[in-house]
Amino acid sequence: MGLKERAAVRRAKMVVNRAADFEEAEAWDLDFWQRQSPEDRLSALV
Repeated sequence: MGLKERAAVRRAKMVVNRAADFEEAEAWDLDFWQRQSPEDRLSALV
């Protein structure tokens, strides 16, 4: 897989959020990670 293909895959996976304050961002972040599978959580660390 070339650079352009990897970039397209990465863009398709991106999940973003804009929070009004730190508490809202923290709540969104917690919800996001709780929805991920254990495998996805682990792969985020490597």
